Amino acid sequence: MATVTKDNVDVLIQDDCHITRELVTTVDIGKPAGIAIVRELGYRKFCSRWVLKMLTIEHTSAQKDSCAEFLQHSEKD
Repeated sequence: MATVTKDNVDVLIQDDCHITRELVTTVDIGKPAGIAIVRELGYRKFCSRWVLKMLTIEHTSAQKDSCAEFLQHSEKD
């Protein structure tokens, strides 16, 4: 797989997170190759949006804070 194709797919996903079927036709690749590139880039489908599989440090800390707050509220009840 060419780096140019990976870069094109990455740009398309970042520009329009709802892109699905148009992704492979826009870049002119087959569906299996498109799926392989998307997985290699670290994206996964969540609802109707492509999101990165790995959370950033900020997202991880925000998630931990939310969980801790939820636990505090549930322990009070």
